[in-house]
Amino acid sequence: MADKTTAQVSRRWAGPVRTGDYWTARLTVALSPREVRAGLESVVFGPDAHACAREAHRQDRVWCEFPLRTRDRDGARRRLAFLAGADDTAGGES
Repeated sequence: MADKTTAQVSRRWAGPVRTGDYWTARLTVALSPREVRAGLESVVFGPDAHACAREAHRQDRVWCEFPLRTRDRDGARRRLAFLAGADDTAGGES
């Protein structure tokens, strides 16, 4: 029962789950090489489930804003729509 949590992450993530003394969430879809080079992470950690979920949300924000680096507003909108559940195809690179 101690492993149950109310902390929620977006549909991009599996978790958070307890792994030893910390909590982990992992991406369900691989990042593109460009996203990895830009510093996005495929695994996030936290000392508790809520901290792990906050880090996953921070990574979601960076992932959504990533297309804006090339002024791709439509790509950023597609990613926001994906997180909102409106589009199943925007999970990849824009």
